[in-house]
Amino acid sequence: MKKRKVSKRQRQPSTEELPDWVLNDSPVSNKPLTKQDLDELAAGVQSGIRDTPAWKVLVRRVGEKEAARILRVSLFAKLSIQPDPNN
Repeated sequence: MKKRKVSKRQRQPSTEELPDWVLNDSPVSNKPLTKQDLDELAAGVQSGIRDTPAWKVLVRRVGEKEAARILRVSLFAKLSIQPDPNN
C-alpha cells in the first residue's frame, strides 16, 4: 500500500473551536495611545501582576513608584516598536 502525503499546512480552527473572548475582541485602534490610555493599561497590568514574586521583588528593590514607572516605560516600549499593520 502507498502512504498518503500529510500536508504540512496547519488547519485553521473553526469559530466553534475558538473561545468567546477571542471572538469578542474589539478591533485594533489605528490611533496612537494617549498618556491616559497608557496609564490605564499600566494600571490593569499592575493589578494583574501585583501578587507575582517578580513584581514583589521589583517593588522591594526600587519601591512602588519606581516599579510602576518601569512598568509604564516597558509597556510603552513594547507598543511603540510593533510594526504598523497598515504599511
